[in-house]
Amino acid sequence: MIGTRRPYAVPRILCIFVLVPILIFFVVHVFEYTPWQRPHNVKQPQNVAHNTTIEKALVVVAKALKDIRWMHEVDPTWTRYTYLVTEDSLNPSSDISLSVPVNKGNEAMRYLSFIIDRYDTLPSIIAFRHGHDKSWHQQLHSATEINHLNLTTIRERGYQNFRCTIFDGVHRHDCPDDQKDHLLHDGKTFWEGVEPETKDTYADNWDAWFGGPRPEYLMSACCAQFVVTRESVLRRPRDKYKEYRQFLIDTDLHDYVAGRIFEKTWHVVFGMPPVSCETEEECMCEVYTPPLGCG
Repeated sequence: MIGTRRPYAVPRILCIFVLVPILIFFVVHVFEYTPWQRPHNVKQPQNVAHNTTIEKALVVVAKALKDIRWMHEVDPTWTRYTYLVTEDSLNPSSDISLSVPVNKGNEAMRYLSFIIDRYDTLPSIIAFRHGHDKSWHQQLHSATEINHLNLTTIRERGYQNFRCTIFDGVHRHDCPDDQKDHLLHDGKTFWEGVEPETKDTYADNWDAWFGGPRPEYLMSACCAQFVVTRESVLRRPRDKYKEYRQFLIDTDLHDYVAGRIFEKTWHVVFGMPPVSCETEEECMCEVYTPPLGCG
């Protein structure tokens, strides 16, 4: 009986050699491509979907490209825009630097130019920053502050300075007595301590720029790094921002002074009251997410 089956041994061996490679190819093919098909049927985590629905822009004003390497650490959901504070900024806009009409007014010229150029297509949230990663007037590294912003708070407030420590405070009649001491700067009110050129500029332009008489008290947190919503920007027409920028173009004031004029009033530009009694602890708690804030 054994001898009669031997002629079939060779075909069986051939079948094995033919079928096994086919089976292996089939298994490899299925496992290789199935993972690429699965994402079409898998829902993204809810928090990811929520974040991507908020269009965010990060506008950075830097002295050199080497200063902004920290931007790579910022959450990729932020679209990045860079202005270099050099004569190159007068060239047409490029991937390296966006353009401004004149190199004056420090960061104020760049901030206003971004708003003017994109007024009709502004993102939901815009963060304006300097190019440095760390500075004496920052509590934390730039990317850390940006990545831990509580966007819910930002959208509710409409404007927020990144700095929670009040630098240029004032003694204000409308603040509780236990909060007044830390609002003094060198024992003077803002108007008593500000440069004469700045005081004169506000006196000449406050009503035209912001509407109404110059307030008795003014508070501003140092140092022109803030986040603002589209709705707050749109409270003023584009022509008003052009008016602000034209002042910077025409003024004979030193860039330092001209820039500080807006540094002290960005919160007023975007519709905030001239004073606030929020403490540093309250600010950190509300503006940042854990571990920096309360959530």
